[in-house]
Amino acid sequence: MAGKSPCPVKNCTKARNDNQLMCLHHWRRTPKLLKNAVWDTYLAWGRVVGAALETKHAAAVAMRDAQRAAIAAVEEKERNETLRSLL
Repeated sequence: MAGKSPCPVKNCTKARNDNQLMCLHHWRRTPKLLKNAVWDTYLAWGRVVGAALETKHAAAVAMRDAQRAAIAAVEEKERNETLRSLL
């Protein structure tokens, strides 16, 4: 059973399972193309278990970049919503 960690989205107080990128609320707010990129790079990373170190590193970097892009997109969406609510 997975443990719990804080959601990485800025100012989020919700927990996520350790095997999840972010809390369900924010995952649902992630644009579909970025969700697909996260899943695709995660699956690709899982396929390189026996590969050369350079291949493993490249897959890990691609996965990390997709995860960061997804988190940034959700944070940008929330930042824009906050700004609109102030106007």
